Amino acid sequence: MNSKWFLNPSDVTWSASSSGSVWAKKNPKRHPRSMGERAYELRLVHIPTNIEVSEQIIGTYDRKEWTKVRNMLYAKLFSELENKVAKALRISGRS
Repeated sequence: MNSKWFLNPSDVTWSASSSGSVWAKKNPKRHPRSMGERAYELRLVHIPTNIEVSEQIIGTYDRKEWTKVRNMLYAKLFSELENKVAKALRISGRS
């Protein structure tokens, strides 16, 4: 029996947050869009082991763009989390 181990997505919680320039939002004519850059962070936590991974990106994204970026970042972080959990649980064949 040589089945590959996968992390169960229902064992993972995620949260997203952002912070940025409020002043530039209130005064859009006085600052170019680049002045309104925001920091976005996505964090995934494996509930049973409490192992977490996160990444922060900086940019100017509208809602549609942020959704696309968040989905790509989620996939990347999920893979990273899966590897960390496998290592912590000493599951062979995973790094």
